[in-house]
Amino acid sequence: LMDATRVALVLAGLPECENVVRANPQLWRRFSSRVSYSAFELEEPEDFGEFRAVLRGFQERLPLPVAIPLHEANLARRFWFGSDGRLDFVRKVLEGAVSIAGAQGFDCLDLPLYARAFRETVWADVTERLNPFSANGIQRALIRAREPFEAGGNSTLIGSPVAKRLGLAHEMRRMAHA
Repeated sequence: LMDATRVALVLAGLPECENVVRANPQLWRRFSSRVSYSAFELEEPEDFGEFRAVLRGFQERLPLPVAIPLHEANLARRFWFGSDGRLDFVRKVLEGAVSIAGAQGFDCLDLPLYARAFRETVWADVTERLNPFSANGIQRALIRAREPFEAGGNSTLIGSPVAKRLGLAHEMRRMAHA
């Protein structure tokens, strides 16, 4: 396609997609240059500072005021736990909160709205204790089994024909037992 159209192509995907490119020597050769983006890290001060700056940018574009600035350190940590540092999940929670507020006639976004939005848009089965936006919730990474950011969360690939062909089935089992 690239040769026929003489148009450059950019591939984008999750880290697991690299295994597909590696499986084909021609793709590997043509797409050998990479730029990687990862989720923001909570324990890295520079990363968390940048995450807070992004939250400030989100807040500036919200159609409703917020009770607590999104970039305030404690609320920003809650957003990090509720997103695993991934902006798509931050967006889901904020869009959900705005939608709920509009439907219920609320004029300000607050913690209970974020908690409800997290439940509706990210993790339907979340308990009050594990909801990062719950006033009484514990604050920790939601990476355990059956949590939304479970380590090796692409475990649905195990056993698929593609996973077997690329050797992912064995790799995913190894990661699950690590």
